[in-house]
Amino acid sequence: MRIVHYLLCWYFWFLFVVTACILVIVEPSMLLKGRAGTGSLHFTIQIAMTVAMIVATLVFAKAWWVLWHEQLPARVWCIAASVVSLVAPAIFLTLYFLGGRPAGFWQRVGFFMAPLTIGIGGILFGLTNTVEPLPPTTRPHLGHATVSSVLLLYFGVGLVSGVVWGGLQFIRHKHLPMSYFTGLGLCGFLSLATFLKLKQDLRKRRTGITSAVTN
Repeated sequence: MRIVHYLLCWYFWFLFVVTACILVIVEPSMLLKGRAGTGSLHFTIQIAMTVAMIVATLVFAKAWWVLWHEQLPARVWCIAASVVSLVAPAIFLTLYFLGGRPAGFWQRVGFFMAPLTIGIGGILFGLTNTVEPLPPTTRPHLGHATVSSVLLLYFGVGLVSGVVWGGLQFIRHKHLPMSYFTGLGLCGFLSLATFLKLKQDLRKRRTGITSAVTN
């Protein structure tokens, strides 16, 4: 379960970076366009979206911070960030579905399946005791564990999205190219390799923490 802890930590960090970039780069131009327009409703909607983006950015940043510093309570922020991360995929999929399932609808379903799965998993994970603070002797993980966490998250999302996309394509066309299985096998191998590497790093870290506590 500690592996899930670190994966969610860096997943929220990624979402924080994305929302912060949108907030700094995209939102100012959208507000200027809305202010220059004649419709006050459009400008009000843009302000509401900017406020929502600010809230999302702060929630993701706080969730990453408390998960990174394991001495801090993280349950509430883990659940809150997971719920916020589900909002955008749910809205996009609902709009696509209500729009009559345009071309590429199922590909988008496969793309959003990974963040939906992580978001729901984050809510369930937040209900466990794994997110409770650890002893004061614990220190945030560094070095190889950080790199392994980010890589495992990247390859894991690619693997889940690839499996969902392949399943939908097989249902529609009853055939998948050999290049798909090659890419999926490579992604699965890299996911397994990074998982084992992260597990080894965390085992070493846990041994060090145990030694520090006993001494």
